[in-house]
Amino acid sequence: MRVLTLLGILCWPVLMAGQSSYDPLTPLKLNDGWEVQSSKNAGMDTRILEKLSNAIDSAFSKVHSTILVKKGKIVYEKYAGDYTHHDVHELRSISKFITTVLTGIAIDKGLINSSGTSLFEYIPEYQAAVYRFWSSYF
Repeated sequence: MRVLTLLGILCWPVLMAGQSSYDPLTPLKLNDGWEVQSSKNAGMDTRILEKLSNAIDSAFSKVHSTILVKKGKIVYEKYAGDYTHHDVHELRSISKFITTVLTGIAIDKGLINSSGTSLFEYIPEYQAAVYRFWSSYF
């Protein structure tokens, strides 16, 4: 399900990172389930993306990657330092942020009734798995 129409630019240490030697305005097709499109073909202002890239490089040394998704396609994908798309990172608090944004979008589109609705109403098959996970610790 692609709830992301235009989520925006997400900067985070992500599950995957990529190569700094390619053009971030033309993401690589990695056969990972994501469609890609060049920023230019997606109608993005590449000058703004280049300014964003420079700003992140100069001011945010802990950002490992920057990814922009538009209409379900990766249109910008940049990695910092020696990180590659093979590297694995912990997401930490960004998971809560993404979940909150996607929940708001789903509520706005009428796909979820409210933020108080249990996740298990929509994916009940996970309830047993979560119970098994937590019960193994207690």
